[in-house]
Amino acid sequence: MSSSAALCPICLHENGCAMVRGESIEQCWCLERGGDITQALNAYLQANPEHNIKADKCLCANCCTKLQAMFSTKDNSLPSQLNTDPIVKHYKP
Repeated sequence: MSSSAALCPICLHENGCAMVRGESIEQCWCLERGGDITQALNAYLQANPEHNIKADKCLCANCCTKLQAMFSTKDNSLPSQLNTDPIVKHYKP
């Protein structure tokens, strides 16, 4: 994996991916996380088509939490301000 694989493609902070550290995917924080981030990420990408997030990029825990919270709104829309949120704190293992 490239060094950019260690960064969340939304907030550009460390994503805490176990595979980036050379560990097994079974040791990654994302497998312990509840909920389906895939649906939330797809909705975010529809609302923000300028963000081209490749399959080899992992989100950080903070962005996952925010996406899931935003996706659970009544209209299932995601505001585009997520990537500029000044209070984003990145996950550090």
